[in-house]
Amino acid sequence: MQSNNTVLHRRQAALVNIIYGGFEDTKKASLSREERGIVIYQNNLMMTATKALSLNYPVIEQMVGEEAIYVLARYLLKIEYPHSGDWADWGKELSSLIKTTPLHQEHPYLASTAELEWKLHQAARGEPAQLDVNSLSRLSLSDLDQVYLHLTPTVGTLFSPYNVEQLWRLHKSYSGNIDRNCHEIFELVSGPQEDHFYLIFQKDHLPCIESLSRTEYDWFNTLLAGESLSGLLEFYPNFDFSHWLGRAIEQQWLARLS
Repeated sequence: MQSNNTVLHRRQAALVNIIYGGFEDTKKASLSREERGIVIYQNNLMMTATKALSLNYPVIEQMVGEEAIYVLARYLLKIEYPHSGDWADWGKELSSLIKTTPLHQEHPYLASTAELEWKLHQAARGEPAQLDVNSLSRLSLSDLDQVYLHLTPTVGTLFSPYNVEQLWRLHKSYSGNIDRNCHEIFELVSGPQEDHFYLIFQKDHLPCIESLSRTEYDWFNTLLAGESLSGLLEFYPNFDFSHWLGRAIEQQWLARLS
């Protein structure tokens, strides 16, 4: 009987082959001295990029393995160059990259999981915003066309046809071999699927994720698009705004009104 580690290593090796199979190998057989110098620089860059990607996407690394992370980092550098000087800012396009590889056809839930992990990573690093309590007085205005709600910069939404929150939590909770609970993971990704809607935000300096109904998801996206309070209430006449406002303050979603 194969050990769990053997099964995991074979699965990860297969993922690497899937990724490599979608790209052309452009290595040269021989290199000049100048080219060898460039290769040394590229190798150092690759090591840094791979480390950064594994830190920014620890769950994705658990799911695909270290070798696959290296390959993904290699091709991610071609479409997203690190501009800020902080590698923690790099990797936003990983979800888009995964969708362009054969890996996406084999494991279509990976792209959504990567998108979720990036949003949580960004929420964790975002600057907390204190609620401007005085701005709540704008709710007393008679013309709600002139009232706008502003959420904290860490608030974002996510849609996925997979239960990526549960998938992410299952992997996040494992410090060792994830195959011991592979049956539950398999059921999540291979069983009947339904649409899932999420809110990602920071509360008390920690990244959080909350499931939303379709109406709540649409409300948040319309709000984030800059619609006035009057427009929101017109688009969603049955939405309980008073209840939502209380939660928005409690959960630290709301920054101010203008």
